[in-house]
Amino acid sequence: MLIDLQLHSKYSDGFLSPKSIAKMLDKFEVKIASLTDHNSIAGQKEFQKACASYGIKTILGLELYARHNNYTFNVLWYNYDLNSEKLLSLLKRTWKRREKNMLEMIEEVKKKGLQIDEKKFLKEHPNYLPINHLVSYIWKNKKNQAIIRRDLDLKEPREEDIVSHYFYPSSGLKLKEARVSFSRIVKLRDEIGGQLFLAHPCHHKNINKNLIIELKKNGLDGLELLSPHHNYSSVVILSSIIKDLDLIATGGSDFHLPANEGTGPKYSWQWYKIDSKYLRKIRKVIK
Repeated sequence: MLIDLQLHSKYSDGFLSPKSIAKMLDKFEVKIASLTDHNSIAGQKEFQKACASYGIKTILGLELYARHNNYTFNVLWYNYDLNSEKLLSLLKRTWKRREKNMLEMIEEVKKKGLQIDEKKFLKEHPNYLPINHLVSYIWKNKKNQAIIRRDLDLKEPREEDIVSHYFYPSSGLKLKEARVSFSRIVKLRDEIGGQLFLAHPCHHKNINKNLIIELKKNGLDGLELLSPHHNYSSVVILSSIIKDLDLIATGGSDFHLPANEGTGPKYSWQWYKIDSKYLRKIRKVIK
């Protein structure tokens, strides 16, 4: 049975509506799915309604930027209480912190000559301020394009080139994620229910088994095993860790947007499919 437990919509840093994602899932015969927008649950009801029209079962999802001691990572949270005021309050506080930091970064970037109407951008993104959407917004301005090409000395700079140069410079002010302590997340999870998973453990770095053991002791339920961010070797190693620590395995496409026409498969689904039979104890999540 095909499932996808990591999808992102326009309510965070994805580019499609929950309704459009549901239509895509139906096309590729996905039976169970979870919308896991970053620090936002604003699209959940729309996603549930759209998926129901196609007979797709939904799992409440959320991806949080988290921290534990000196470590930073992302946590996937499934099956929480959608109506929890405490969860909504937590998410609103993260939004305010990100808004403050994003506005500081925009001011720094404007000093370099780029034109940005921050009020318009904030109005267009009331639930989450995604850096990829901001870059797209900046790039629409022809004058900005000329400045970026000059500053980066690149004719066709990639999104990551722009982000790295302007928002994560080697020195000075940097964009920060609004992270929540893992212990605080666990405490709230114990109150309102659900399961917590370490998202794409091999993304950008090697597997940190010591961190996984520490998080397991403090309330982690499992790991995201199948992910486009993982290669075969990392999946083998993670599978062993999941078994040794008696963890649950999940999988997701980390879908954000279709690929450009003419450059290969239109959707990530055309090369990446997740079968639930390969995920240990997954029924605890998709029951």
